[in-house]
Amino acid sequence: MSDLYEDARGVIQTVRLRGKRVNILFSKAGTYRSGDKHPVIQHDIIISGKAWVQYPIADGNHRFPLFAGYLCQVPAHVPHLFHFDEDTLMVEWWGEGEEPQVEYYPPYRDVVERHLREMKG
Repeated sequence: MSDLYEDARGVIQTVRLRGKRVNILFSKAGTYRSGDKHPVIQHDIIISGKAWVQYPIADGNHRFPLFAGYLCQVPAHVPHLFHFDEDTLMVEWWGEGEEPQVEYYPPYRDVVERHLREMKG
């Protein structure tokens, strides 16, 4: 089973097979995604392009660069925000393999929502 979601940021193709979920994301340069946290580890592999992921830390935020071939592992319960510097193809799945319970992290989700509104004009 497969679902397709498209907006101004790009496309997410969700594939479900035997109760497992994998997302294949194409994100346009300059866009943001996520702004959430969930109770399981999240794995992301950058297939092509360049991006960064941001996490909150005690004295602010920490940004990690992501490049083609890079495996990013977002720990459970850690808020995260992705920004795409180039058109980027990424594959994403979760540690338990199931669809995680997502909770938005307002400081990051507000960035995503504000940017999406600006893109729509």
